[in-house]
Amino acid sequence: MAMELPTVDTAKSFWSRPEGKVGALILLLIAGLGIYEYSLILPWFVTMLEDTVHMVFLGCVLVAMGWLLFSKTSHMMFRVLMRVFTGLFVSVYPIEIIEDKLTEMKKRRDKMNAQISEVSGQIVTLQRVMTKNHQDAVQGFNMAHAAQDQAARASDDAERLRKQLQIQANARKAQRRENANVGYATLLQKLQGIYSFLSKYAAHIDFFIDDTTDEVEQKKIEYKTTNTAFGAMTMAMKVMKGSATEEDIYGQAMDYIESDVSRKLGIMDDLQRVSQNFMDGLDVQEGAVDTQALQALNDYEHKLLTSGDTELAVMLPGSTPQKVPVARGSVTTMPSFSNSGGDDYYSSLLK
Repeated sequence: MAMELPTVDTAKSFWSRPEGKVGALILLLIAGLGIYEYSLILPWFVTMLEDTVHMVFLGCVLVAMGWLLFSKTSHMMFRVLMRVFTGLFVSVYPIEIIEDKLTEMKKRRDKMNAQISEVSGQIVTLQRVMTKNHQDAVQGFNMAHAAQDQAARASDDAERLRKQLQIQANARKAQRRENANVGYATLLQKLQGIYSFLSKYAAHIDFFIDDTTDEVEQKKIEYKTTNTAFGAMTMAMKVMKGSATEEDIYGQAMDYIESDVSRKLGIMDDLQRVSQNFMDGLDVQEGAVDTQALQALNDYEHKLLTSGDTELAVMLPGSTPQKVPVARGSVTTMPSFSNSGGDDYYSSLLK
């Protein structure tokens, strides 16, 4: 049986063929062209987005401004805010605000007095004008009467006509002055009424300013005295109570002193206890030494001192004991070295 060999697909893919390579090159060119076109229109898109964002922001600003301008809530908030600011100024500078009000009132009074003086000057001017008009009217009538006489005696018509025209001019001028004085009289009456009212009003204003000035002076004294007394009282309360920080520091200091004193007193008590134990030990040691010394003396008494003729063993330092004969008669009286009396005797020697 013949063996079948595997078939190998030798067909080339599209991209490995010449037309596939040309197609890939064309696709690359199209992609490059698309990227280039996109780079051209990208600034336009960015600008459009920026303008859109700016437009939305400006719209929000316009809406906020419209709300601030037309909303009752914003108006109330503005009034409350201004009242708060005004309250701050009033609470900080109350006397200064009142004095500023008085200063403004005095400035307005000075302006009003200047206007009243101006009205008075206009009244005098109008009176002088009326007086001059009356004089001019009388003079005009007199000149018209004189011209009339001259016209009656004129020899020709031209001179008579000229005199007649002069008569009419003087008469018209005099009549005009009289008519003006009638109007001026009414105006003068009104000006005098206004001047009288302003003078009375100025007197009331002067009284009001003087009275307010005196009241402000009294309020200043009262306010200053009250603030001084309140400041002294506040300082006294601070001295007694102190602030929260001072009280905290004061409490910590007192706690530290209490703790430190307790600790040191405990150390002193413990040191006293240790010292007492040490002194008690010394007393015990001294007592033991005294007892041992008494015992040694007692032993020496019993060994070396006997009753009758015996030999006394003398112990010299650095040598052996030697017996020394002691005659009975040579020792007439010996102190008693009994156990009962010897301890007291040697105890008295050691003390």
